[in-house]
Amino acid sequence: GRKVRPDRIHVQHMPVRPFTPVSDQQKAELRRQLRLDDNTRVLLCVGRLSREKGHADLTRAFPKIRELAGKLPLRLVLVGEGPERTRIEQLCQHLALTDTVTLAGQQENVNAYYSIADVLLLPSHSEGCPNVLLEAMAAGIPVVATEVGGIPEVVTNGRDAILVKKSDQAALASATAQMLQDREL
Repeated sequence: GRKVRPDRIHVQHMPVRPFTPVSDQQKAELRRQLRLDDNTRVLLCVGRLSREKGHADLTRAFPKIRELAGKLPLRLVLVGEGPERTRIEQLCQHLALTDTVTLAGQQENVNAYYSIADVLLLPSHSEGCPNVLLEAMAAGIPVVATEVGGIPEVVTNGRDAILVKKSDQAALASATAQMLQDREL
């Protein structure tokens, strides 16, 4: 093929729209729909329910997150649809998590979900440059993500997010609990 001089190539990271604020009324309505009381903290995961997105890892790590978070009432909310849904539902039943994990399905407007989230979790096994990560950052939500694909190019571990190795459920759990308990972080 034709040679392109290296100085002619540059990486253009994806832009993201500014976060559109969500009214207190909309937040309260969504919390009501999800049957969340005022004390329940929300762990949010947004993405297609497919194997490489790591939802099964997150579901398996959730009991450990709850244990490490102590008395904090938690709800894991998965926004998205896909072929893994049945497997995740079965996993939730098997781990007795049906009351604490909500599969919200495909959502037209994810902003309301970002607005009630305490932590965004991105447990992917492979990823390009995930829009969800950029959207969560624009919404000012703390992020725990796997260090795969373009994620480490977008965020710095310990500054913009806590990054963990893919499929490491123990690390995912402890990073999430740390994020929930350390307000400064």
